[in-house]
Amino acid sequence: MNRIRFILVFLIFSSLSILKANDYTEIKVNELLKISFVYFSELDLSKSILYAKKSLELSRKEKYTKGIIKSNIYIAKALLETGVYETSLDYIEEAESKLEKNNYPCLKIEIYRLKSIIYANLNMNQLSINEIKKQNSLFENNQFLSDVKTHKFLYFQNLSHVYRILGNQDSVNKYLKLQNKLIIEDKLNVDEFIISRTYSEIGEYFIHIEKYDSAQLYLKKAQDVVSNYNKAFEYYSQQKYGILYSKLKDRKKAIFNFELALSNAKKINNPNAILSSYKLLSDYMINNNIELGKANFYYYKYHSLNDSLNYGNKIITDRIINNILSDEIKKRNENNILTIKVSFYIFFSFIAIFYIIYKSRQRNKVENNYIEILIDDYKFEKMIGLLKNNSPEFLILFKELYPKFVENLKKLNPNIKSKELSFCAMIFLNYSSKDIAVFTFVSLRAVQIRKNRLRKKYNISSEVDINRWMRNLNI
Repeated sequence: MNRIRFILVFLIFSSLSILKANDYTEIKVNELLKISFVYFSELDLSKSILYAKKSLELSRKEKYTKGIIKSNIYIAKALLETGVYETSLDYIEEAESKLEKNNYPCLKIEIYRLKSIIYANLNMNQLSINEIKKQNSLFENNQFLSDVKTHKFLYFQNLSHVYRILGNQDSVNKYLKLQNKLIIEDKLNVDEFIISRTYSEIGEYFIHIEKYDSAQLYLKKAQDVVSNYNKAFEYYSQQKYGILYSKLKDRKKAIFNFELALSNAKKINNPNAILSSYKLLSDYMINNNIELGKANFYYYKYHSLNDSLNYGNKIITDRIINNILSDEIKKRNENNILTIKVSFYIFFSFIAIFYIIYKSRQRNKVENNYIEILIDDYKFEKMIGLLKNNSPEFLILFKELYPKFVENLKKLNPNIKSKELSFCAMIFLNYSSKDIAVFTFVSLRAVQIRKNRLRKKYNISSEVDINRWMRNLNI
């Protein structure tokens, strides 16, 4: 009898110890994630990731499933802000794998939301919509879901984002109205920047339908929301302000807001925001013939960054497609699952080896790409300096930076002389006749005569913009 009592007491104390250990793990994980969230809100993403990783290590060590899922989500969100989609997806996939046997509806919704954003940013719109539909099914089938309004708001925001990419303005307007209704009805548990984005997009909609007073009202709301949060987050509303002033024909204010948006996008190191700001600036300044030297610099920076991002996006897009194909193969071969497992094990063992080698090489490639971009930026600025000093070395650097243009021009005129090539290069770089006259120390009339000769020589219609014609040779 005494032995039975001893065993019972031992089991009770053991159970209490385990419960206390579990409670301690949960408390510690939540503390680390709170710190991570604070740094995320302040946009100190490196520290946010650091504390989320500490939480992940502890959760893995103690086999605390919910902590593993939440930590992965926190890391993925921070990485997503920097445009690192591939690594972000790695953490999302680990979180998703832990959800298969656990019912955490709020965490599932967040995973579907993050995946839909990644797919939308990669222009994989149908996949993005599929993830959004999964969100909706959880809303409809889970009556005990906490913080429904916040989840609904983020759901509507994702839909308006995807439909904007698809060009469906009616659907964009529909989901923006639903977001605005939720903001008015209740205080939502989201970052100020997310609400600011909704106001900015409503402002953009009013610009689209030419209701400029209403547009200005919502853009002001957008900036007021984030003014005490982090002014760098105003980049999104500043871009829309730039578009508004471009419609109102106020060039000075349009460029001021576009450049302010670029500056703030750089402060928060958001590559997609930097890219869109470069494009807005270069397109607006070139189309309106404003400071063409600076416009061309923005154009060059846009294409350099765009090429770099497209390279990374192609890798992750291929990976997503391969994962989908792999899943379809598994479903079609359910009757031979044992054979498939053995075959896949052998196959993926080889793939893993090659993948490690491949990733190592790709990492080196990406690093080299960034180095090349920095070198090219230096060469570009040096080339412009040589051009303005009418130096013969200008053409040497130009040929190095734009070999395709030179090659295509020589196909049209194999005997082209350096002087003519240099003149065409200045037109390609979008300089006005007045600028070219200053650089080459000739009269404006002389430049216009040379342009007319080029039109005749290369059969360029008077209705065609000669600068654009030259740029097309680089495509």
